[in-house]
Amino acid sequence: MNLKMKNILIILLIATLAISMLSAVSAKNITINSKTSGGLKKAIDTAKNGDTIILKNGVYKGKNNVDLTIYKNITIKGKGSKVVLDGQGKKQIFYISSKKISIEKIQFKNGKSNTNGGAIQYYPDKGTLNVKNCVFTNNKANIQAGAIGVTFSAKKVTISGCKFTNNKANKCGGAIFMSEGPSYTVSKCTFTSNKADEGGAIWYNPNVKTVKLTIKDSNFKKNSARNAAAIFGKYIGKNVKISP
Repeated sequence: MNLKMKNILIILLIATLAISMLSAVSAKNITINSKTSGGLKKAIDTAKNGDTIILKNGVYKGKNNVDLTIYKNITIKGKGSKVVLDGQGKKQIFYISSKKISIEKIQFKNGKSNTNGGAIQYYPDKGTLNVKNCVFTNNKANIQAGAIGVTFSAKKVTISGCKFTNNKANKCGGAIFMSEGPSYTVSKCTFTSNKADEGGAIWYNPNVKTVKLTIKDSNFKKNSARNAAAIFGKYIGKNVKISP
């Protein structure tokens, strides 16, 4: 390798490192409370990819806090144990179209969708969704996914440390509906009194052999359905791994 080529490679390496450092430095926290002007909607509109929106304790409801489309690669995190997003039995809470998002320590209650995902509908193809230490209560969907609905081939979905109680879908997935995968992990979650026609707690795509679902250290109690009160899926014996 001649000297000129070495110098070009060094310049490219320095440029790459500079861009990486700039991205890390530019990521910031945006903190709001339930009375902040413009609500969560304004925070999402203001945020840039990589930012974290922090919600202080309080009940967030109304047009600026629910029925929101999230279209950026961000983290939304509750600060404290009483951060509640309340759909008031009228509105879906989040419709997510971003490729990568994390949601942590938030209570989702009374979400309502006329189609899919009473609390959360995750839509993008080959995206990554991480939901951690959240609570889903009394959310409802008229078709599928009382609490969380995942449409199309999400690259990776991880749901951990969450509680699902009294969520309902009229057709599939009282708490969670999973489509084409390929990789879903549910760990340290509790499913209680969720209801659907198929898959009272969880429904995952029964027609795609490549969908992989891993369930770890999770409890299922008093869920109900005409078909499969806990977990519904055609390839459940082969593609679902359940461990205590």
